[in-house]
Amino acid sequence: MTTEEFKRLKEDEFKRQNPYKVVDISQIRMLGKASGETHTSDNQMFSVCGVKTLASQEAGQVLDKLIGLEKKQKKNLSEAYGENNMHGFWNYLATATSMTRETKVALVADARKKILTDAVVLKENPINTEDFFNVAELFMNKNNMEPLSVERDHFGRNGLMLKMRSDAPKVVKLVKGEDFATNDYYLKWSLGTIELGRYYVRLRCENGQIDTSSHSVSRIHAVNDIALKALTAIPQDNNLLEQDFSQFREHALLAMNTKASIAELHYISALLSNAGLREKLIREIAPYEDELKLYQSMGHDLTDKTQHLAMASMTTWELYNNLTQFATHTDIWEKSDHRRSVLQMAATRFLSRKRDIKHYVNIFE
Repeated sequence: MTTEEFKRLKEDEFKRQNPYKVVDISQIRMLGKASGETHTSDNQMFSVCGVKTLASQEAGQVLDKLIGLEKKQKKNLSEAYGENNMHGFWNYLATATSMTRETKVALVADARKKILTDAVVLKENPINTEDFFNVAELFMNKNNMEPLSVERDHFGRNGLMLKMRSDAPKVVKLVKGEDFATNDYYLKWSLGTIELGRYYVRLRCENGQIDTSSHSVSRIHAVNDIALKALTAIPQDNNLLEQDFSQFREHALLAMNTKASIAELHYISALLSNAGLREKLIREIAPYEDELKLYQSMGHDLTDKTQHLAMASMTTWELYNNLTQFATHTDIWEKSDHRRSVLQMAATRFLSRKRDIKHYVNIFE
């Protein structure tokens, strides 16, 4: 991304971001399910400061979580007491929540569609577009980085992810043929948070792999001198960089020598299904259905509780790379589609999970 392209990006974002209003949860009241052909069954109607407002499913879920109402709880309560009585229970929880703690939330609206598209819980004042780009420019100047690409979602929510590339890449060999650039970063922004993370680029096939281990991620909820000093200093900590990649290496080497389980195929298959992929493409990346049927044809009736005991045809590393390769190189999504980074982060979390199938040294084979 050239300097001119980055300048245009800033200008576009100022125009693109939807308006928002900061309110306390006590100023929000649920009215019930939305009605009409243009609304889905998941749309809710709310009153915000006395103004009747339609909310998207995503915005409604954030508000539910803010008052401590989980999705499963909401379903059970709706079935037990009826959908028409849910708004009273919701408003009771909202009032109780507002009495015990301060609960500020930024409500983001699509003015054209007249719907709340997002709700962002705030710990401090909102971090606006100008704040974010000031932080990004300071971070890149302090750490000799340049903007590489940007990702954003397409659901009317404010925010984006900016990937940055180091001017002096640090390349580390994992094993023969597996080299990684380890010192590239991203900044992910919403109205409530700026998150810093490190991502690894697999050079052999240029898979962008984002590492989100706890040591390599920092979040700030306000833009001030103390927060910025801590954030911009992270890339300069070589010990932290080496520690993070050491953890990645440990997980990767285990994955290379460990077969995936049928349950792990199922896990990746479900991730892809949630991302909206068609079944045929899912089976090319994580052939869960095919391998489950193969076990069944040989007399093994695997259940959800036993699929972790059944070995898949591929290693965990191959499954991980199938996912990161798709997320990085697919042409069915735009380059700026946030689902790429969502899957890349999910792949890294998958890699760091406790493995189902154990790798043993076996002198009897």
